[in-house]
Amino acid sequence: MLRRSSPVLVVMAFVLAACSGAPALSDPKEIVTSGFDATAELNSFHVSLALDGSFSMPDTGGTFSLAGTTFEADVDLDGKLVGATFAVPALLGLSGELRVIDSDVYFKTSMTGTMWSHMGADATASASPAPDVSSMIDEVRAFLDKEGVETTKLDDVDCGERTCYHVQLTIPAELMNEEGPDASM
Repeated sequence: MLRRSSPVLVVMAFVLAACSGAPALSDPKEIVTSGFDATAELNSFHVSLALDGSFSMPDTGGTFSLAGTTFEADVDLDGKLVGATFAVPALLGLSGELRVIDSDVYFKTSMTGTMWSHMGADATASASPAPDVSSMIDEVRAFLDKEGVETTKLDDVDCGERTCYHVQLTIPAELMNEEGPDASM
């Protein structure tokens, strides 16, 4: 069963690059939140996430590098389709693909081989309903305003035929711990 997402997870999972064509923004918090505002009108989108740094495991004190960890997805909200790939090199070179078609989920990983696994509607029926996007955006804005959370606008980057903003988000470990075990993951 899915739980309520913490603002940390929302920020890490859904920071979408705002592309040029709109008025130029210089405030990194405004760039992030305007990207979220724009998602309310979307029918489809592409998200790309790359992580760096290290992860400290709660309760065990162990750490591992996040270098090379990536996630990319193409999402068609109207068609209820998702195509995603991920890689977590520090976890025994784990990589994989995920496809969602309506309520069917297909996935394969480097650890499970070349065959696709399937979960049907009966396995996904216990998932929580879709979260309220407006509430999530408000939570993200409040989180970005917390003491210790730093947003920095870096140089713009090429995104295919467009130029996109590039924002670095730094969250102190203490703040991650305050958000609870879901945020630690």
